[in-house]
Amino acid sequence: MFEQRCPSDLDIDRMQRPGILLGTRGPDARAGAPDLLSSTKSRSDRDLCRIGCFKIPRSLLVCLSLVVLFALSQSWFRDIALMYTDKTKQVVAFKRDWVRKAGFLKDSGGKDSIFFIGTSKITAGIVPEEFDVQLNGRVYSYNLALPALPLAPHYFMLEDYLKRNKPPKYIILLLETDGFRQYLFSAYSIMGAGLNEALRYSYLAKNAEIIWSHIYPLGSFWPNIKKSCLIQALSFLPAAFREAHKKAFLREANLGETYKHDWEYIYQSEYAAPEKAARDLRRNLLKNRGYYYIIEQAVKGGNLSEDYVPPWAVQQSQPPVTAKGQPPTPQQEITPLTVKDQAQANIQAQPSLPQQVTSPVKAPKITDPFVEKFFALNERNGTMVILIDDYSLDYKGRVDMPRGPHPQLWHYLKQKYKNVYFMTKESDVKFYRPGLFSDPAHLNREGARIYTREIAAGFEELLKTLPQGCD
Repeated sequence: MFEQRCPSDLDIDRMQRPGILLGTRGPDARAGAPDLLSSTKSRSDRDLCRIGCFKIPRSLLVCLSLVVLFALSQSWFRDIALMYTDKTKQVVAFKRDWVRKAGFLKDSGGKDSIFFIGTSKITAGIVPEEFDVQLNGRVYSYNLALPALPLAPHYFMLEDYLKRNKPPKYIILLLETDGFRQYLFSAYSIMGAGLNEALRYSYLAKNAEIIWSHIYPLGSFWPNIKKSCLIQALSFLPAAFREAHKKAFLREANLGETYKHDWEYIYQSEYAAPEKAARDLRRNLLKNRGYYYIIEQAVKGGNLSEDYVPPWAVQQSQPPVTAKGQPPTPQQEITPLTVKDQAQANIQAQPSLPQQVTSPVKAPKITDPFVEKFFALNERNGTMVILIDDYSLDYKGRVDMPRGPHPQLWHYLKQKYKNVYFMTKESDVKFYRPGLFSDPAHLNREGARIYTREIAAGFEELLKTLPQGCD
């Protein structure tokens, strides 16, 4: 049916040519014949991207680009969320950022530098300018206390500072021993923290939430991102909508509070002009060298009534509830920072020893592994660490706390590290009347200046006994 044709000599010759069989362009290859090796090489070149002298697979470059974009977006989310988060977190982040800069003490004029470190009680209780005035300008001090945080973040903050600056001459410390058990630790510790720091917190606290929040801030800061979107939406809505939102906020906020907050100010700083509030906060922190009056937690007017009795001193069968029957949120009640600080209670619960201790002191149980790291770091740098006592609210019906010996932990640290000193010979918790407090836990501006003067007087007395006084 089909005619079978025998191949001619010309056909045999063509089939035997390597250019035809292999697709290479030999001298006798037909024009337009398929070039298989050239096509393969061309596709391989298209899969590579030249960067300088290097060739990188396009797929790898795409993956790296996505990782970089993800990191940049998370950094952007973190910056946006910081502006809309609570002010005490902003204080932590701003202070952590300060000390990473060279020339941090450029305004000290060569004077002996003093750092105040501790909880929010020191943040709101020590006014560096007032302290320096009491010492006749012989020193230059900074309030580097980080609200709601134990000693661990202060240790990393000090490490960051020492990378670019000379060590301070003195550190005056309100020692907090609760460590990673603080219920605000996971939320506040990542503010301004590095990756290595977050990893160590997560491992030691056995809390994966810490490192996850650091790597993926969008997840932990999502409420703040939503708030920023709401604020942007409100700015485009008619004034009637904004007024309705404000009334709803004030109505909900006033439920269940035990003292009157300045909710008008809080709404203004959180919803009406949060960017301006963040800028003002940073500017005032710089101006006041780290002192911060916690106005968003303060009673309206700035001072508690003299007959005020704190909630923890009153026997209550049930906690206050909102209209929905739920316990009040931090916005509706004192924020978590105003819950009675347990730091001093934890220290006082430890065994106490007489002032003069000559025999070796047994090491007490320390829940924060960075306590000894902090003291060892300062010993290596020749910084004197001075331990001070707490202050508290003096209210009607308060059980008096007699002065007594310092806790065992203090004596252990003093024996182990030669740079540790006590400001007072005995435990001396300072009590102030309610009118000097802005909320049940923190002093107002007047109270802070009084407390600062007392600490300055104690420091000046101690200087007479130290190996080296102020020049």
